[in-house]
Amino acid sequence: MKKLLFVIISCFLIGTLSAQETLTKDQIKKQKQEEKEAKKKAQEEEDMRTFQMIKQALVDQSFVLEAQRLSFKRGKVVYVNQNTNFISLNDGKAVVQLAFNTGLPGANGMGGLTVEGVASNITMKENKKGDISFSMNVTGNRVSAQVTILIPYGGTMVDGQVNSNFNSNRINYSGTILPYEDSQIFKGTVRP
Repeated sequence: MKKLLFVIISCFLIGTLSAQETLTKDQIKKQKQEEKEAKKKAQEEEDMRTFQMIKQALVDQSFVLEAQRLSFKRGKVVYVNQNTNFISLNDGKAVVQLAFNTGLPGANGMGGLTVEGVASNITMKENKKGDISFSMNVTGNRVSAQVTILIPYGGTMVDGQVNSNFNSNRINYSGTILPYEDSQIFKGTVRP
């Protein structure tokens, strides 16, 4: 009789403890889900703040698109240093620079090309979704090109395209936009 009572009480306690463990696992799972949602919401808020900063830099016409990746006309992709590969606009002057780590000095002393010109026909459009399109013509001694920058709504990564007016060459810059004063670009030598 004592053994039977002991077995019944033991089964009851084991069943109760298992139910508590299941409840605890469910609570842990719910807590992890809530933490994941909170992190996602915080990231979305940070991305929106960055997007608004990018938008304001474009409106002020004082920005730098620092490229992390370049792609060329035939699809070749090159990952580059963002401090030496950029498109900038400040005080009506635009600079487009390429610099490759080839060991050769290039026209700008950094293995690439730096061209400077006056920006004209500057337009900024926002579509129904909130995506932004910024375009300008850049004209100088060694450059005549159209620059187009596309920023998806809420996005922090942007795409810029430089289309030469002299030939059919184009270069796509993919990276981030910063206000001109916050950028740490290194400008190469501009040849006259």
